[in-house]
Amino acid sequence: MSDKPRPWGVGMPAWLYLHQFGDLCEDAFGSPAFLVGSALATKQPRDIDVVVQMTDSEFMERIGPAADFGKPGTRWAALTMAFAELGRKMTGCSIDFKVQFAAVWMTYADEPRLLLSTDGGDV
Repeated sequence: MSDKPRPWGVGMPAWLYLHQFGDLCEDAFGSPAFLVGSALATKQPRDIDVVVQMTDSEFMERIGPAADFGKPGTRWAALTMAFAELGRKMTGCSIDFKVQFAAVWMTYADEPRLLLSTDGGDV
């Protein structure tokens, strides 16, 4: 049996669409998307957490100041809402989408994460 986390809270065909969504996120942000959170622990998660991580400098250049993280009316907020809706349309699941800079990403470094990619390589 694999040591990799399992997507307990994502059924078919949403799981297949979620990987396609991951590919779109990577194309758009230049960094891979990961499934994180309760969908890796329970069959009935409140939502499906998808995160794209960027270095601090990438985040600053493409998203805006780290101080904008989590604030309404910012580029970060617009991208979060747009990609959450795209993910919902693609998968039929309630998607909680976030772009995170390194310091936030590292806060959850010990938590399970699963690469979303159609190339078949989960990490």
